[in-house]
Amino acid sequence: MRLWGRGSRTNPESGQYDDGRAGGSLVALLMQEFDPDAAVRLIQRDWDPQTPEQKMALAIAMGMYRDLVPHGDACIEPLRRSEARHRWCAGVLMALAEIGTVPAITCLQDALRARWRSDDWDQHCTRLLSLPYGLRAMITELHARFDPRLGALLTAMGWKPGRPADEAALYIAQGNLEAAAECGPEATGPLIAAIEYKEDRYAVLEALSRMGTPEASEAVVSAVAEQWSRGVSRWTDFDMITRCGGTAIAPLIRLATSQPSRASMVVEMLQKIMEQPERVAAEDLQRVASLPDLRHQYMVKDDPRVYEQTLDCTDLRDRAQKALDARGA
Repeated sequence: MRLWGRGSRTNPESGQYDDGRAGGSLVALLMQEFDPDAAVRLIQRDWDPQTPEQKMALAIAMGMYRDLVPHGDACIEPLRRSEARHRWCAGVLMALAEIGTVPAITCLQDALRARWRSDDWDQHCTRLLSLPYGLRAMITELHARFDPRLGALLTAMGWKPGRPADEAALYIAQGNLEAAAECGPEATGPLIAAIEYKEDRYAVLEALSRMGTPEASEAVVSAVAEQWSRGVSRWTDFDMITRCGGTAIAPLIRLATSQPSRASMVVEMLQKIMEQPERVAAEDLQRVASLPDLRHQYMVKDDPRVYEQTLDCTDLRDRAQKALDARGA
């Protein structure tokens, strides 16, 4: 006995069906939403998918992910569109692993990270960490969010960082920012990324101030200046920035130019840095030696007017030039 649902086939060649609703189409519902009810009703009506797209949509709706493998990379786009339906379940992960192409592995890595972020991690996901591309996906995730749970999972799996940047990311996830800063210049990138993800961003900035790289100093000055613009400051800001040394000179000069209300403080910071000119690179000494007198703007209490004064930077220029002369520059 053959079971038929209500409705009739209106176009056998296109596979379109009237499902009893005005303007409805089971095939359209299947193709757009990967609806399992639409798939079941079509199967009951002896519908035969005619195109690869229809076959893949049917496989996804019915959860027959193994049937996607012969379609290769073509199944990646519908899988991404149907993420809300399958939520990167084990069947989808296994199908992508079996396809094994670069696009399929990239999709699989994205799926693993999505599973982790949605707190939907299971033994199937853990099993994929034994494969190089699975492990690399989660190392990338560690760099992205510095989740301490992920750091614990990776170390429990026996992972040992092979690069200074990976080691720094693991230390950051563990909350050991001093150890991260000791990983060398390659730790600069992970520490800068951690500013947005670690709750105590000042601790991250303190670690960056010890790095001594131009990128780290740029990040410190930028982050502190952003805090100042919101009316938030700490008495330690001065020491944190000057601890960066000569690499803070370029961003400080830009800050004084773009925000004249900070010019006076910038001059004080430059004076502090120039107390040890031997620790300042020649290019940064040259920046100070060619520094013009800075324009400082300020306001007086209960007075709406903006006042301006010129800050004499002669002493700074002389110190820098003297240090350059001593080096024969």
